[in-house]
Amino acid sequence: MKFRWLAAALLFPALAGVPARAEDIPFVIAPLLQTIAGGEILWNPLWPLEIPPDAFTPRGGASLVSLDSGGREYRVRRDEANRLLEFPRPAGGPGLSAELAMAKVEYGGGGAILRLVLDGAGGRGPWTAEFPPDFFDPGPESLVRVSGEGVFYFALLKDSADGVSETWYDGEGRILAYAKTAVREGRVLSVEIRGVSGTDGETYRFEGGGRVSFAGRHRLEGSLSEDPAVTGSSSAVYYRDRPVYWDIESGTEARRRLSLQWDENGFLVRMYGDGADFHYDYDTDERGNWRRRGETVWEEALGILVPVSRTETARDIVYTEDP
Repeated sequence: MKFRWLAAALLFPALAGVPARAEDIPFVIAPLLQTIAGGEILWNPLWPLEIPPDAFTPRGGASLVSLDSGGREYRVRRDEANRLLEFPRPAGGPGLSAELAMAKVEYGGGGAILRLVLDGAGGRGPWTAEFPPDFFDPGPESLVRVSGEGVFYFALLKDSADGVSETWYDGEGRILAYAKTAVREGRVLSVEIRGVSGTDGETYRFEGGGRVSFAGRHRLEGSLSEDPAVTGSSSAVYYRDRPVYWDIESGTEARRRLSLQWDENGFLVRMYGDGADFHYDYDTDERGNWRRRGETVWEEALGILVPVSRTETARDIVYTEDP
């Protein structure tokens, strides 16, 4: 262990901050690396209701897609080599989050990853992961320094045939948690975090087009011999790469099923089910991509449906080529 911390001192000579507290780790690194390697940002059933399923997939090449939703901005930004520079993802580590976090990537020479910053969604962070020189993937062993909230961690990443493991330590070398991300053909199949308070896990399934069709979370308190408690799940059924059914279930709420209707131009025009009825209208640009989406919520009153609220989502697109 002493040799590892000597290596850390050589890689990261400025160890500003104080050692991390023995608590849950802020996020899991491997799924972020898989997103960067894959380069695609596709809707999946973990996303919050207010984010349009086609938010970041406009027609035509784009170097930037910026979404203003509920007073918060989400971006997918790429460089001239089409590498991801900024992208949204479900907040935290494994977990069915009700919000998205923003990740930023900084590259070095030859495309090596220098650092990764995850914003403070969920009231924590931002967190910065600094990678060793010439880092492209975890390899046999890679030491990553993670800092935020005035503390720092070290995560030892190891690649294997079935995925990536992460052993997290505080700044004094005490082990905090162990995470394993199972990967097959570039897809994250499961994430498991073992910590002092128990084990959290999440599993994923995919439909034929490669989109997430199911994500389920469980938690195991204490001994690994106990049965895990399912704490939530989310699933979707797709037709022509668009979700048409969306099921959401948490450990404290009943299952919620939503149906999604799309028009002949590929725009979502209605989402309804279990007491919710959302209607959408759009303003489009010269390429047929929407720049403004209006959402009207309808509720039943006196035997009829009446509109009760209206919100708008604005989208900015910077294209990479002329029409």
